[in-house]
Amino acid sequence: MAEPQHRYFARSTQADRDHSHRVEGSSFEAAAVAFVETWIPDQHGEVSVVVRDRDTGREECFRIDIDSGAARPCG
Repeated sequence: MAEPQHRYFARSTQADRDHSHRVEGSSFEAAAVAFVETWIPDQHGEVSVVVRDRDTGREECFRIDIDSGAARPCG
């Protein structure tokens, strides 16, 4: 059975909130990876992504290794 998808907004930490994109994922981390796969597919290295839950407004930040897809909390 597939995990339920939640609705989020995500953006690079280099962009302001007006440049957020809607993404779905089973978790904040999955949404961050989905954002990178959809909106930043041709870069290499790392990117920091802020993910905001569309229902609660809660935010989390992740550093995504674009080459491997590995995610870790910002900090």
